[in-house]
Amino acid sequence: MKKLLLLLVFFTPGILQAQLVGNSLQIKDHGNYVKVSDSLSTSLNDDMTFEAWVYYDCENGTGMRTIISKGSCSSTASYKLDLNGGAIRFTKWRNSSWSPINCSAGTQGIFQTVSKTVPYNAWSHIAVTIDDTTVKMYLNGIEVPINTMVGPNTVGFKPTPEAIIIGAFFNQVNNYTSITANIDDVRIWHKAKTQIEIQNEMNIELAGNEPSLFAYWKLNETGSGAGLVAANSATSSGSNYNGISVGTASNLFFIHTDSLPNSISNCDPLLWLKADKGVSLNVNNEVSLWQDQGKLGNNVSMTTATQKPKYKTNEINNKPIVRFDGLNDYMATPTINLTTVNKIEVFYVAKSRKEGYIITHNSDPSLPNAFSIIENSTSGTNGHSALLNGNSTAQVSCKTVVTDSCYHTMNVQFDKSLTGLNQVKMYDNQTLLANTNGTMVGAEMTNTLSNAPLYIGGSLLGTLPHFGGDIAELIVYNKILTAAERTQIYTYLNNKYNGNYLSTQFTTSTLYNTFSDGITDDKEWRHSFNSSQPNQVLTSVRSDCLTFDDRIDSVFVEANAIPYGGNYFMRRHFVINPSTEYTGTKRVRLYYSLADFNNLQNYVSSLTTHSQLSVLQYDGPNEDGLYDPTGGNISFISPSQITNGTAYGLFYLEFDITHFSEFWIQVGSIPLPVTDLHLSVVSDDSQHRLMWKCMGCSDVNFFTVLESNDAQTFINKQTLPAYSNISEYQTIIPASVLPKQYFAIETTDIDGHIYRSNICAASNKSLFNQLQVNFSSQNIIVSSTIANARIRIYNMQGQLVASGKNSITMSKDYFAPGLYFANLEELNTEQRSVKFAIY
Repeated sequence: MKKLLLLLVFFTPGILQAQLVGNSLQIKDHGNYVKVSDSLSTSLNDDMTFEAWVYYDCENGTGMRTIISKGSCSSTASYKLDLNGGAIRFTKWRNSSWSPINCSAGTQGIFQTVSKTVPYNAWSHIAVTIDDTTVKMYLNGIEVPINTMVGPNTVGFKPTPEAIIIGAFFNQVNNYTSITANIDDVRIWHKAKTQIEIQNEMNIELAGNEPSLFAYWKLNETGSGAGLVAANSATSSGSNYNGISVGTASNLFFIHTDSLPNSISNCDPLLWLKADKGVSLNVNNEVSLWQDQGKLGNNVSMTTATQKPKYKTNEINNKPIVRFDGLNDYMATPTINLTTVNKIEVFYVAKSRKEGYIITHNSDPSLPNAFSIIENSTSGTNGHSALLNGNSTAQVSCKTVVTDSCYHTMNVQFDKSLTGLNQVKMYDNQTLLANTNGTMVGAEMTNTLSNAPLYIGGSLLGTLPHFGGDIAELIVYNKILTAAERTQIYTYLNNKYNGNYLSTQFTTSTLYNTFSDGITDDKEWRHSFNSSQPNQVLTSVRSDCLTFDDRIDSVFVEANAIPYGGNYFMRRHFVINPSTEYTGTKRVRLYYSLADFNNLQNYVSSLTTHSQLSVLQYDGPNEDGLYDPTGGNISFISPSQITNGTAYGLFYLEFDITHFSEFWIQVGSIPLPVTDLHLSVVSDDSQHRLMWKCMGCSDVNFFTVLESNDAQTFINKQTLPAYSNISEYQTIIPASVLPKQYFAIETTDIDGHIYRSNICAASNKSLFNQLQVNFSSQNIIVSSTIANARIRIYNMQGQLVASGKNSITMSKDYFAPGLYFANLEELNTEQRSVKFAIY
């Protein structure tokens, strides 16, 4: 029975049609059907009702699609219920002695709905009731007007020993003409049901013992091909009216119809490519064959290894795409003869990053009667372009200034029956784009199109700019669709690629350390996840849709918040590692759980709201989730630069960056530690040049230059502003008359912590006093240029760690992580001189 739980309102408020869960019978070609023996015509009655659910796709023309029939044109027929170009039609062979009985006019009554009301690619409930004098038809429980094409109706049906056929009719040329559709829940009643009865029962599964119910085929079976039993669930007739399938496994099968909405809502396209079906790949995920999902078999292919596009999964709304490199990738169909048509309409879902031909009919788009579409996401007056050629030099072009580097849904109409620039129209998601730079060259074009292959992404012509970007779906019609048909196409494409995005994929974050091997694009963000846990989002990045390539994001989840230098980081921290580092500003989302936030609160009692959180970003070597800023740069992203929000049941911090790297979440009121503030002095006879470096000083507002005559009492000599993008500073201090001067640099963090550099002694001619801290890969070196000067190293608790004369070299492993002070003892005077950190 019905699937999909699809709710639609038809004609009058309050009448709903809904599908029940189960399978249905799908028939894809003639000669496939279900046969039910009825040699004694026991199924016939004077008053009858036929019911079925039908889901069909339109074919060009007005093909007859039989839902149920009994008898044939070759001998004796009783009835036939079919769809005739979208109209409901019922044929009744009269119960009379007239002979012979065949399909000639005058032997039957034919009744058809006035309008073609049965929609394509949607479940519709069809019902026909027959009593002594009246035939009525119902669509989704609503009576629809009918015409008596051949009549009139008479009492009863002509008996025939032939079988009941579900899905086909044996026609005048002795062929079974089958419906190409899904049929479900077929019922035969020995009464003419009322509209209320039809409405009350059409959406429910019957018990089978309802009064006057003669036959009831739920068609919930499984399997494919011939010999399958289609059980009759009506108790009055039982297994005597079980059906048997006739056909082939590729053309008749029982299928759960959850997959049916992922189909196209229109008549047969000339070409229908969708990346989620029919793509043949090699071991490098290169596409060699992309099968046409229409019925014309216009598959596109590429055999040259270096010119095959790539296949990428989970790129748009959890769906794949085919990616063209913009250099020489392309694919082509066999030759398609369009010399009988002068209209083409193209739909596509794509994302472009450079100018190139997304489709062209002919290897050279400038040849007579070719048409082509050019995409350009970057700039210029020709954002999207389309060209239509005439017999010789005549040409009409549509050129818009709209550019779109995100995934976009477009359609282009080429129509030589119109005039002027109207022969080419371009729509972006059903919005007509202004033809701002289009031209018309030569005489009006009224001829047909050409006979050539369709090329996707470029062509064999070496000078043709190839399309650089992604194609998710492409549909080509050899006609111009009606407004209603066009809306159906857009509804299908938007539901597939733009509907709900990722709300059904991501529901939580990872509980353990993990990395991403999957990326999905929702037209705004690129989200990372691990394919083994596709419901767990790691991070998201937005860069105006220009981020094409993959990245490997790592999320680390510790047991508890991480202590460092008197501060605590959130236990969840991140590394974003793209395959390509893109220039310019990117926007990042870091996701965390309420449990992560509560855990940090346990260690930082002042944390009460998510808006207090800030981020430390480390950029440099060893971006591995271990906090070690050695050799790199640390940036502080303050709470004022961060947007807080929730998504997928998680909290997130969202902010702009200029580069990807390692990210740690902390409480915003705690600034960056000043990891190194080092001063050096170069002197001559008249002045001293003070030069200092400050690492981790993004929070610092100013520096104070301190001067002393005795290395004990210092005065403020200068105050200089600090800049977040500068790590090296210098200033000039005039030389004094004293033989020696002492200098230091001091700064204050935003929370009031004071940091002082090493103290440098300077004379008028040379560097007199210098205390330096240098790091090698394994050691720390503390040295002074003063003869016999004693150096002492203390930890933050004031405990002596090491001492020596002139220079101390020790392994980093000797030191526990934390802050230390190196003091210089000169002429029996001890002074604090250098503050440094070990990580």
